Amino acid sequence: MHKLKSFRNKKAVSTVIATLLMINVAVVSGVLVYTWTQGVLGEYTSGATSYFHDRGETMREKIAMENLRYENTTNYKLNITIRNTGTKDVWIAAIYVNGTDIISGVNATWDGNQTVSPVDGKYHLLVAHALTFAFSDPGYNQDDIMHVTVVTSEGCKISEYWKATW
Repeated sequence: MHKLKSFRNKKAVSTVIATLLMINVAVVSGVLVYTWTQGVLGEYTSGATSYFHDRGETMREKIAMENLRYENTTNYKLNITIRNTGTKDVWIAAIYVNGTDIISGVNATWDGNQTVSPVDGKYHLLVAHALTFAFSDPGYNQDDIMHVTVVTSEGCKISEYWKATW
């Protein structure tokens, strides 16, 4: 019994050592949590940065529909003039009339000085310039209501309603 009593009187770890071990465990745990959160937040932050950068670039795009003319007496019955009022060049990717993309039916495109040709089916529109898209027979009649939407390759769009009159 004497051996059992002496075993109980011995301390396993001194109070100072126990305190130092607890401080080390807390510091290491804190470092691990900090490292993990930086990795997780870094992924989200980089995604958000990319998203807001792309949105900022899109916001620099701005187009306006200056004119839409429908005439039954000319070779080009439907003319749509689009102006780039933004701060960066844009690529016109689609022109919808009543939900149908008609950009592939363009017969002529000009910027006031010269004819403009598409590149990969898109039309380059410089800042502060305008393009007129001409269609020979779009298949509309007088007094038809046309919902015209023009879309850039970055997703900027303008949409208006016009009545076909001549």
